[in-house]
Amino acid sequence: MFHWPPASPQGGILKRSVSQAQIAQALGTRREAVSGWEAGRTEPRPPQRAVYARLLEKLGSRTGCSR
Repeated sequence: MFHWPPASPQGGILKRSVSQAQIAQALGTRREAVSGWEAGRTEPRPPQRAVYARLLEKLGSRTGCSR
């Protein structure tokens, strides 16, 4: 089950593991879009939302962070 919004996406998970540019490239979007998602200004659209949520879950489990 994917939850939106993710729990604290800026909590260091992404910054330690991958860059916003890398996430944007993997999702086929712009870095500015990922920045907006992390800041809570915008939300990814449904197809990207599920992929982004899965990515955050994987990164969280890999770094020992969880919801």
